[in-house]
Amino acid sequence: MTKPELAPADAWSWVVAYRDGNFVAEATVGTWAAIDVAGVAFLDLCPSVAGLSALRVEVPEGAEAVFTRRRHVVALGPARRPWTLTIVGWRRGDRGAYLFVADDGHTLLTDDFFADVGEG
Repeated sequence: MTKPELAPADAWSWVVAYRDGNFVAEATVGTWAAIDVAGVAFLDLCPSVAGLSALRVEVPEGAEAVFTRRRHVVALGPARRPWTLTIVGWRRGDRGAYLFVADDGHTLLTDDFFADVGEG
């Protein structure tokens, strides 16, 4: 039986600012489900890894904020490593803008939430 791989600590955590001036951090509420996505003015990604810079996505009036993580395990020969892609952005109807952020800080800005960005 193979021992399950443990995911490393996430490289990014989020903080949202609501249009009414209030702020909520992932560390405080623990889940995106607690967020009023229609009331978000901007969403910050805060790095937990030295050398990475904070990132911000502004959410237009009338749009909903988007946040998710895609977790992968990449096989490099016999070695395997966990890899997480963090996605932040906004959507309004069938339109949106999404910032894909890798653990190492590489980014891709796209209007396709389902974009295939490869693995690590």
